[in-house]
Amino acid sequence: MPDEKVFTENNSIMDKSFVPEVIYDENPELVDLYYTAWQSAWEHIFTCPGAPVQTYMNEGIRCHKIWIWDTCFMVQFCRYAADKFPGIQSLDNFYRVIHDGEAMVLKVHHTDNPPLFAWTEYEYLKHTGDLERVKRILLKDQYLQRHYEWMEKLKGGILFDYSTAKTAAEWGPGKGFRWAGCPSGMDNTPRGDDDYTSIYWLELSAQQGLSALYIARLAEAVGEKELAEKWMAKFEEQKKLVNERFWSEKDQMYFDHLVDESGFCPVLTPASIWPMLAEMCDDKQAAALAKVLADPEKLGGKYPIPSVSKDSKYFDPEGEYWRGSIWLPVVYMCVKALGKYGYGELAREISANITGQQLRTFKTFEPHTIWECYSPTADKPATKNKKEGLGLVRTEFCGWSALGPISLLIENLIGIEDVNALTDTIIWNPVSGKASGIKNLKMGSNTISLYAESAEGKAEVECVKGFTLIFRSKKHHIAAGKTILE
Repeated sequence: MPDEKVFTENNSIMDKSFVPEVIYDENPELVDLYYTAWQSAWEHIFTCPGAPVQTYMNEGIRCHKIWIWDTCFMVQFCRYAADKFPGIQSLDNFYRVIHDGEAMVLKVHHTDNPPLFAWTEYEYLKHTGDLERVKRILLKDQYLQRHYEWMEKLKGGILFDYSTAKTAAEWGPGKGFRWAGCPSGMDNTPRGDDDYTSIYWLELSAQQGLSALYIARLAEAVGEKELAEKWMAKFEEQKKLVNERFWSEKDQMYFDHLVDESGFCPVLTPASIWPMLAEMCDDKQAAALAKVLADPEKLGGKYPIPSVSKDSKYFDPEGEYWRGSIWLPVVYMCVKALGKYGYGELAREISANITGQQLRTFKTFEPHTIWECYSPTADKPATKNKKEGLGLVRTEFCGWSALGPISLLIENLIGIEDVNALTDTIIWNPVSGKASGIKNLKMGSNTISLYAESAEGKAEVECVKGFTLIFRSKKHHIAAGKTILE
């Protein structure tokens, strides 16, 4: 790390008009936490003159490193205020350093972090309709395709001059990826029964498939049919590999595959859900994954999606980082995976449970903050890795922990299930028994406000331009101005 700070922090107070206004009368204190999360994120907008993109989102650790998967998950809430929060722009610091060889005084920590760029870019596109960015990164610079291929050619043990850690990911054709805890993001996970060299890591193949799928969808969005077909074929190859190599029919679960080819390593973690997000499951497989996400003895319950199953011998009730702690990025991933397969009610239950825990912890535990990760058994933060001396995890982690009070509140509790500027369509299914909604929601060049008296009551829609609203599963063509829906 450089001796002096190479970035400038933002210590100002955010203007609340910069972000959408939310209404959630069922729990007004959660609305307060929503703004607390945005303010914390606002303070993590840093400026570094020695970076290709000087203004970027800092992950929450306030250091001279940047992380790929942290940044990708931050974009998932930054897109709600894309003109004020440089989430998507932050990705260019990875693209231009890794693939164009540009210099940067910041360091990329774990260049072989989960490759989530294409999924992230597509979700951002749906909010903004920014096809010019897609044409640049996909067609001109081809960053997404290059990163996919870079991952497949990568070897373990490489320390790039722009990184602080050696690579661990290494592709074995027809077998999967070797990897390790820290680069996977699950630092001290007990995967492989604590022998990371003993397994092929299931989620990296699923994540590569997710990348191929969304490269294809981005290509479709800019009218590149042949490019889309090429990448859909790559997706199908990864899907086939994941289901042939990592699905245990006996256990009805995706597990890491043992390198010695003797079978699977049945340590259940949220990593098993990545194939569901990547749309690689059939209905039977999806039902099996939903079952463990609902099971309070495994990955479900009041404190949902612990980082290792609660019935595992490795589970630590205090968390111990990735040996039980609840991490908002994997919660968000699981919730979005459930939504793709029609498990909306379970997704809402998980969202309510985790945001409830975040709120109760904020209110009752000092310091009153949003934490890096949470206890799997109580309303408190989790503990660190024992190698770091335990203690509590980091504070002010917005950072990806803002996904709960911002994204899950909007998408799964208020019920704004999809915003798509490409089709000028919003899917809105209010579920609260009390008033809920959102004002000044941006969709492309449109600004929209949605308000419902209750899940079954009258609703009001106001917009600058006309759009299509799928409201309570019924399609409405909404004209500019104000519309009342009964």
